[in-house]
Amino acid sequence: MRVDDANGRFRAVLEVEGDPDRVEWIYRAFLPETGAAPRYRSRAVARLAGEGKMLVEIISGDVSSLRAAFNTFARLLEAVLSAERVEDV
Repeated sequence: MRVDDANGRFRAVLEVEGDPDRVEWIYRAFLPETGAAPRYRSRAVARLAGEGKMLVEIISGDVSSLRAAFNTFARLLEAVLSAERVEDV
């Protein structure tokens, strides 16, 4: 994770790297959760960044909402990986 302040907005980037097919599967799971309605304090954009790499960029107007959004995506990643383990059984 990286955090920086750009133009009065806070930004964090969650990076996921691994097997290209697995990363694409994770990416597809994240797509419905990214993008936000204008009323939300944070927004997130997921994108594939080369072979076997995905980035989730979270932008917020304050650190508190940035932290909350980052934690949400970290938990989503954990849930997706848990579902994958169950699928393998």
